[in-house]
Amino acid sequence: MALDKKKIEEKIYPLVYEISNLNLFHTFSSCQGHFEDNEQELQDKNKADVRFELLDGTSIATAEHFITYLMTEFNNKYSFTPITLFGYKLYSPDDDYEVDHIFVIELKPFDRFDNSKKKRREIDIAIINASDIVTKYKELLINNTL
Repeated sequence: MALDKKKIEEKIYPLVYEISNLNLFHTFSSCQGHFEDNEQELQDKNKADVRFELLDGTSIATAEHFITYLMTEFNNKYSFTPITLFGYKLYSPDDDYEVDHIFVIELKPFDRFDNSKKKRREIDIAIINASDIVTKYKELLINNTL
């Protein structure tokens, strides 16, 4: 499925693109993070995230393996940065009163009291770093070395 670049915020686009490019998941929501005082709302926007669901034929185990790989690589390589990468399965009700789930990758500043410019700069770097890890994951998949 082709991504409509006009509908995705510019700074989060590289990560959305790389996750979609795995051909395992359908990304349907993302946020590049909004850190200025005038951008704050009731919903927490002090983070960047990508939300996705499984494409047909992709197992939950595959999604969990991907998230584990991404979290481990990011947090091992970039543990000195003020950004933490989280990944999780989010359960939510669907229209038929059943529980469904989606997957979330979230990049969050370690110190929510940092100034907005610092948080923006660090999140932007973290998005690129996470995107590079997803690219490496795809190469490992192609070469059957995972």
